[in-house]
Amino acid sequence: MTSGSTEVYLWGDNLLDERYDLYGYYFSPTLTVGMPSPGRSVGIGITHHF
Repeated sequence: MTSGSTEVYLWGDNLLDERYDLYGYYFSPTLTVGMPSPGRSVGIGITHHF
């Protein structure tokens, strides 16, 4: 929402709490290294230009 020089916004990441690998390396059949997705996050922000 924008009004003049002020903006208010909402944001969210991974709201359904999906689990997936951001990347993965398979060194051997028994050794896998990777990073899972981050958890849920939501936020609100406000910006004012003057």
